[in-house]
Amino acid sequence: MYSTLIEIFGERHYCMLPSVFQAMSSQIRANIEMHIPVSIEKDDRLQTLIPFHAGQMGMNDFSAEVFMGDAECMKRWDELENDDQVINVVRLVGAMTRNGGDCSYGSIQLRDKMMRAADVKQTIGHIIYANCPGGMASALLDFRKAIEYCHSKGQKVYMFCDGIVASGCAFVSAMCDGTYYFNGDDMIGSLGMYTAFMTMTDGDKNPSTGETYHERYASRSTRKNEEVRAAANGDMSVLEKELDEHLEELLTNLKKDRPQVKEEQLDGAMFKMKDVVGSLVDGQSTMPGLATKIYDDWVACKQKKKPSGGGTNGNQNSNSKNTNAMSKEYKEVAAFIGEEPYVSDKEGNLTLEAGQADALEGKLATINSSSEQMATENTDLKQQVETLTASEKSLKEERDLFAQQVADLTDKLNAANVLADQYKASSEEATKTASGLQEQVTTLTTAKESAEATVATQKTTIEENAQVIADQVSKITTLEKASGKSPDLGESPKTNGAQGGQLTMEKAPKWDPMLSALENKKRLDAYNEKLRERAMNAHQ
Repeated sequence: MYSTLIEIFGERHYCMLPSVFQAMSSQIRANIEMHIPVSIEKDDRLQTLIPFHAGQMGMNDFSAEVFMGDAECMKRWDELENDDQVINVVRLVGAMTRNGGDCSYGSIQLRDKMMRAADVKQTIGHIIYANCPGGMASALLDFRKAIEYCHSKGQKVYMFCDGIVASGCAFVSAMCDGTYYFNGDDMIGSLGMYTAFMTMTDGDKNPSTGETYHERYASRSTRKNEEVRAAANGDMSVLEKELDEHLEELLTNLKKDRPQVKEEQLDGAMFKMKDVVGSLVDGQSTMPGLATKIYDDWVACKQKKKPSGGGTNGNQNSNSKNTNAMSKEYKEVAAFIGEEPYVSDKEGNLTLEAGQADALEGKLATINSSSEQMATENTDLKQQVETLTASEKSLKEERDLFAQQVADLTDKLNAANVLADQYKASSEEATKTASGLQEQVTTLTTAKESAEATVATQKTTIEENAQVIADQVSKITTLEKASGKSPDLGESPKTNGAQGGQLTMEKAPKWDPMLSALENKKRLDAYNEKLRERAMNAHQ
């Protein structure tokens, strides 16, 4: 369990479904923290052989019990006859790790099993039986080396998909000579990469144990674990750059391995296998059907080759010579080194003289030199591509930044428009209110001007009435002074005929702001009327 945990958290690049990674890492960590022992037996069904006796596959040998059963039921290498042909089958089931650890076989064991089988003369091909969600990116190189080794022995490698084939396992499927599925609704894809790990910064507490984590680095170790330390503080740029470079390398190799793959299948999406026939997979089959196909292809390939003194299938006697060989012209070889056409002897043998061999050597040296030059040019072009890729990434970052700024400005503009609409509505309401107030002011101003005119008229009338009163008073005074001088009447009475004492005058009514102008005018008119009546009475 501990070794599996070390590999999972020691790896930095994952080609694995996140759900599997999260489940494995959390369960293993919880078991360790809670000190719960876990005992998981390894699957004995790591490898099996499909034998063909005298060109016929033994269907009884290739049964569910043989392929899926206990390892003791498998046919062993030392049980093979010289004229047997076998197909080596390895199981890639579960999370794909490199060392395997406590709960699975790793790519190292599978690599060694395939290379060991490739060294056996009876082996004619290999099948990787797959039901795998992917795993560590570091495991991919083991599979590539094993498959290339099988190819060097003239053996093909096929994958039989009997369940999900995702991420790292999908990369392995592209390395194979063919990929076949049993259930068309099973999924394949997720061609991508990510990194995931748990981080604790200095002073953090473990929520399960309550322990405090402490971390210190030597003063010279400024770049040690810099990408992990940066990620712990929220900066994933270093890791993202590393992931991009590693993934581009894997995708470049995948396109070489499987040129028919489509660009839209490289963004990490998953697909039903029946929907990607011809691009990610080659067709539908069963394990016996695929095994038979490999055998038939091997037989057809053997029939096209000329045996060099006998074969292993019993069709040729090792002591007999090839009497059917015919002379053959090698025009292309001759043209390549600038000589006359070469003709083999009746036994099919072709001999080169020293000068001819030197010419061929010189041509090959020229080709090698050209290849080296092309490799240098390819390196330069690759550097240019990397530079352009970096520029593209920088431009993308700038574009994203500008897009964010535009989005921010758009939000501010929308907010300003909302405020403007609110201000406009408030302004229209204020305008209506101001218009109403202006009408009231105009009405009050008109009333004020009318009242002022009335007051001025009344003031004039009062002044005129006051003058009339003054004139009347003057007349009364004159009459009073002249009383008694008439010889017939004697002295006039002091009251001038008035009864009850002297004549008294009322004061003019003041303007009462509590009354309307009309009511104030009526009061003033009543007062003036009294003055006129008194004046008339006094005059009579």
